[in-house]
Amino acid sequence: MNPSAPNTWLVTGASGGLGEALVNAIVERGDRVAATFRSAEAAAAFEHTAGANGVGIVLDVRQAERIPDTIAQAASRLGHIDVLINNAGHGQFGAIEDVADQRIRELFETNFFGLLNVTRAVLPYMRDHGGGRIANISSTAGFQAVASAGIYSATKFAVEGMSEALAGEVKPFGISVTIVEPGAFRTRFATTSMDLEGDISPPYQPMLGPILHYLTKIYPGTEMGDPIKGARAIVAALTSAEPPLRLVLGEDALAAVRAKIEQVKADLAAWEMLTLSTGFDK
Repeated sequence: MNPSAPNTWLVTGASGGLGEALVNAIVERGDRVAATFRSAEAAAAFEHTAGANGVGIVLDVRQAERIPDTIAQAASRLGHIDVLINNAGHGQFGAIEDVADQRIRELFETNFFGLLNVTRAVLPYMRDHGGGRIANISSTAGFQAVASAGIYSATKFAVEGMSEALAGEVKPFGISVTIVEPGAFRTRFATTSMDLEGDISPPYQPMLGPILHYLTKIYPGTEMGDPIKGARAIVAALTSAEPPLRLVLGEDALAAVRAKIEQVKADLAAWEMLTLSTGFDK
């Protein structure tokens, strides 16, 4: 892709929040974007608003069998795909012991397998076109796991591990991969995109009860991050000469990532001798 020229984008999960801000930022830049929505009405409304620069596509990323044809449709309407942003996803609140198996599988179907299948469907088009850029929207929780959101963190850790390996595999084809780790942004994520496990079991009530009250009653509307600025930052990184492997967004995210790094460094230093004691004697 040419960072200074108009490009074509595919963004999943564009119905609200960061996804909506992303497609708006892309259209404002003068680029064309295919955006995916769960309903035909939302897709049509986006096309009407975006005009010639917007292509609305209906896609539920959990429906793996529909993804190849949907990507082919997007590529046909755009001409090619320069940039893919995997944004579709949702959260899960609850103790790891409490969350039902079916909820866990459904979360992985959206946050990991949906993202994986869209990526694998887009890669052949990027290789044939001579390159491209992929951004996988993770979370601060994908770098530093969060008590009360362990299953959500697990899906994002899976995204990050896959993305790191993918970056090495596709670099020879001129394709870059960026892991985006946002902190808390003032979207509807905490209210409409967060699944809440039914009842908190008694052992976890003292810790999770106050957290749940805070997340649902106090926190929404106080998040530090501006989604419009966050979207513009992502677009700026992906249209730069060399996009980063990781893009941390937000003051809270930066603090969390630095804290995790310091924790790992401390553990390495404290247990270095035991670590080195496991080899064969020389």
